[in-house]
Amino acid sequence: MTVSLSQNHITSFVGDVLPLHIGFDSEKHNELAKADIKWESDSDAVSLHSFSGNEPMCFNNGVLLILKKVGNATVSATMGGVQYTCFVTVTENKKASSDDKLNYYIGDLHNHTTKIHNHEEFINRTSEFQRDFIKQIKNEGLLDFCVMSDHAIVLNDTEFFRNFVEIEKAEPNVVIMLPGAESEVTVLENDRFGVLHKNSGEIVTFNTDGYISADSWKPFFECISTSPAPIAIFAHPCTVGIGHKGIWNFCFHKNNTPEMIHAVRGIETINGRAIGENLMHEFNYSLALDSGFRVSSVASTDSHGPERGYGFMRAKTVLLAREKSREAFIDALRNNRFYATESGNVKLRYTVNGKAAPADLDYANTYRFHVELSYFTKDEMTVPVECAVISDGGKTLLKTTNISSSFDFEIQSDTARYFYLRFVDGEGKRTWSMPVWTGRKFDKYTESKLSAIDLSNATAVDILTGEDASAAIEGDVYNVWEGKNTKASIVIDMQQLHTVSAIGYYPRPVEKPPKTQPELRTKWREDDYTATLPTAFAIYTSIDGTKYEKKADGIFRTFGGETVVTFENTQARYVRFDVLSTVGADSLPHLYGNAKCSIGNLLFLRKESKQRKLATN
Repeated sequence: MTVSLSQNHITSFVGDVLPLHIGFDSEKHNELAKADIKWESDSDAVSLHSFSGNEPMCFNNGVLLILKKVGNATVSATMGGVQYTCFVTVTENKKASSDDKLNYYIGDLHNHTTKIHNHEEFINRTSEFQRDFIKQIKNEGLLDFCVMSDHAIVLNDTEFFRNFVEIEKAEPNVVIMLPGAESEVTVLENDRFGVLHKNSGEIVTFNTDGYISADSWKPFFECISTSPAPIAIFAHPCTVGIGHKGIWNFCFHKNNTPEMIHAVRGIETINGRAIGENLMHEFNYSLALDSGFRVSSVASTDSHGPERGYGFMRAKTVLLAREKSREAFIDALRNNRFYATESGNVKLRYTVNGKAAPADLDYANTYRFHVELSYFTKDEMTVPVECAVISDGGKTLLKTTNISSSFDFEIQSDTARYFYLRFVDGEGKRTWSMPVWTGRKFDKYTESKLSAIDLSNATAVDILTGEDASAAIEGDVYNVWEGKNTKASIVIDMQQLHTVSAIGYYPRPVEKPPKTQPELRTKWREDDYTATLPTAFAIYTSIDGTKYEKKADGIFRTFGGETVVTFENTQARYVRFDVLSTVGADSLPHLYGNAKCSIGNLLFLRKESKQRKLATN
């Protein structure tokens, strides 16, 4: 049998993950897959991920090289008494700084080779799908980078490894192809109302040596922890009604483990063409940052083919790197030098107190912003007409319409932990910048023990319209209260004094009609519902129903379950709950500014609490 290693000499950087094989992509693969082959590395600079075993998906004729530290290694494969060797040189990462002269590159960090979600059908045609994908992206020649990330539920070890092999053969001189997977983590939990939620989701992973489909977070942690420089992206964080009812909820405040914070670098603010979901995704950007994640915004097509590539949709992820290379792009992604632009046309750089974003700032109370805007192509409609500064809690600290190719402004804050910018252009298209971090510590996550106050005799009225609002307090989240206006001011009379220390707000459940109701399913549009979900709110209490005192305000950013808003214990008979804006009005006001607000349920609570420390990077 005449065979050889796929490569005899490899030079690459610390953190890279590369394939090495004997005939994996040849007609001899099936024979070699079960051959007695012993793989070894003579140095801890390179470790090996073997896929050998007796199961049908396993093979012996290929390994992934995980480049762990600077040095040299000889990787050998011994078969039939013959040894085949590859000499590997691991170099130090060529790291860029945000302050360096960087170039702009456009790409797609979440893509699939096919619409097929059936495992058996997928694996019988995988190489065909992958080759078509690579050919199509390369022939178009308009993307600078592209991640091939099929679902873990359809992959097996052979098909995952094939990603690396096919991309290696492609010699990506036109587009930097990155092999990966979309790992599924399915954690289903019933909430206090008995509503089942997917408190987890799908995460695109690349520059890793594994993939996972699991029903708990631990296997996912273990899967990504074996790679020194993994890149993970929270995919479509507010997906509606896929696999189960309701909206997905990643529970960032619970899942901010050191392993997750180390791996996750992005969160999709735009995913494909799902308008209703894309109204909500951006709120999870600040929510993830509040939970300690070091993330930047991502715009992904999530295309499952055959339509894909640059022309699939206008929204793009823009990456800032010193050059067009795999090493430079991995460095940029690991260090948050990328952002999402819905128009696909905005080139953005900004500094805060002289440091280019993304950056860790020196401690300060005054933050001086300098913004530079340019464009890939001349198009007046993509020029931003508004810039907002977003900080803790997703709150907008400043809005300015004084936009030009170069402009400055100043923010005063002695509490902010991070900032990012949100631009809106003449068509309402949005661009979210990379963050900067101020160095202030994040809050501790509070796990609360709550007891509900009996509201069975309470009344509720929207005093802006005089309409009855009792559906908002009846304890049934499916009995939705729908307001008459974009805003509401609901006064709840509990009929007697109570000690109140928290309010539980539950958004209306957004569910797609089942396939058994095709007529309703055809007419149903998720944006008819997601646009009505409250965002900005304020809570007031009163003893006599005349004099009210504000207890809390903020922005709701969890749409897949209850949000508990706590404040100091207070004696009250009346509680006023003000809806100040909605998802539609905040995200795309030119399209959804008139969407009427809706509420699933409101609870008044007494609270006991214990604390655990927030995970840090």
